[in-house]
Amino acid sequence: MERRQFNRIIFEADAQLGQSDRQWPVALHDLSLKGALIGKPEHFNYNLDEYLNLRLNLEGSNHPINMKMIVSHSGKDFIGLETRNIDIDSATELRTLMELNLGDHELLERDIKALCQA
Repeated sequence: MERRQFNRIIFEADAQLGQSDRQWPVALHDLSLKGALIGKPEHFNYNLDEYLNLRLNLEGSNHPINMKMIVSHSGKDFIGLETRNIDIDSATELRTLMELNLGDHELLERDIKALCQA
């Protein structure tokens, strides 16, 4: 049985996935400090040599969460993304979102330590 290293929160939201001049609206299903699970967009084809950009516009936030991602796994209806780069403002927003949804500061701190060691 697979054991995830990072806590995930079920967080459904509309998001944008992009690469170069292509954009796909996607449904976000869950989120962690290290990645995201999204619904597979229609007509999805991408360049393996370039990062994908995932953008989450959160209600009530002045700053969207922007992450540079790679596809870690996919299925018929979903894509698992792994975060490769995130700016400091986005990381701050993501940390706040995770902390509020996990409801346990110690779980978040454990994830941050694991992220720093990865």
